[in-house]
Amino acid sequence: MVCWGVLGVSRLHYTIHTGRITSKTGAGQHALERFEPRWHRIIAEALRLRAEPAPGSDYMKLSERREEVVAFVTWAIEWTLRAGAA
Repeated sequence: MVCWGVLGVSRLHYTIHTGRITSKTGAGQHALERFEPRWHRIIAEALRLRAEPAPGSDYMKLSERREEVVAFVTWAIEWTLRAGAA
């Protein structure tokens, strides 16, 4: 869920704003450069899980991580739509 949500939405953002296609990893790297620092923790977590889905996390609780994914996906979709309409 973390990789699919965070990196998938980041990939769509990248494509909408650049007209190009990138990998989910490339989209995550782009998101770290483009999105505000508030989201860097969940983006980094998604990139970590994509590279090596081993146990361990920066999040103490999976529920906290899930809430961050939902918040990020919601924010990123809304931000992308607003920016695309401008």
